[in-house]
Amino acid sequence: TKPNLYTLNATAWTILELCKGQSLKDLQADFHRSIEPLMSRREAAEYVLACMRDFVSKSIVQVVPTTQSRRGRHPS
Repeated sequence: TKPNLYTLNATAWTILELCKGQSLKDLQADFHRSIEPLMSRREAAEYVLACMRDFVSKSIVQVVPTTQSRRGRHPS
């Protein structure tokens, strides 16, 4: 099989760099802080959501359920 190669624009790359396993809401806030005042909070949130949907569909990132990610961070 051939590998999938993708080109990201600078804004999408910023979102990818910010992905650290946090919630979508936290990622949206992190992104908005990094690009403010270029986008409103609403525009930034919508952009992150669209990018994340694209990243997931292309297997660039993987969604981890909240309970699973918490278990990974704080072992019982």
